[in-house]
Amino acid sequence: ISASLGAVIDAAEGLSFVLNGARSVKAPSAEELFSNGPHLATFTFELGDADLDQEIGFSLDAGVRVGGDRARGEINFFVNSFDRFIHQEFTGAEQEGLPVARWTQADAVFTGFEAQGDFELFHYAEGHFVLDVFIDYVRAELTDSDEPLPRIPPLRFGGGLGYESTTWHGHIGLSRIDMQNRVAPFEDPTDGYTMVDASIGYRLFKGRTVHDIVLSGTNLADQEARSHTSFLKAFSPMPGRDIRLMYQLGF
Repeated sequence: ISASLGAVIDAAEGLSFVLNGARSVKAPSAEELFSNGPHLATFTFELGDADLDQEIGFSLDAGVRVGGDRARGEINFFVNSFDRFIHQEFTGAEQEGLPVARWTQADAVFTGFEAQGDFELFHYAEGHFVLDVFIDYVRAELTDSDEPLPRIPPLRFGGGLGYESTTWHGHIGLSRIDMQNRVAPFEDPTDGYTMVDASIGYRLFKGRTVHDIVLSGTNLADQEARSHTSFLKAFSPMPGRDIRLMYQLGF
């Protein structure tokens, strides 16, 4: 039986409170039950467990939303508790030259928060400048031992400055992903990194057709970045500096 219930309370103009609760049930998949061999896409030797039981989750999240003519944002806090949480863990053994990753289950709890906001800095007849910020964090661990779960993303935060008008639009943003040193057994820590992205575009309207020419760049500082959630982080970093010129047609 799965069920959910939510409520939004309008406390004042531009201010509301949000509360959601849910119970969910997940049956183990065929992969989780019966894997027994190399999984070359993740460079692991996967072992399933035919005795896995249903996973039952209970979630509760609460948040605040604010909005006005020049500023809007929201912040949400959440707690997700699981009975018999199904997950994959490394055993420290090797088979066929690959590390063994075994599907298993145990009680676990996830806690965290996320927030984002937009603030209009300047507005004139043709366009406006907007500042955007964000932050999110999750902590996940086994209930009985407080041992961290594997491949949990670290703290992430950042912001950017955008411009929008009838013909021109652009954005420059900075994202900081913290190091993750709260790791499960046989899991390596991951260094933090900072990403700088930017784009500028020109928009032309012709009848019912919209033409967009966009110059964009990601990881402009050419950081060596590795995602903690990836099985392949030791072998394959995230893409380096990437610059593209795109033409988009809308109709």
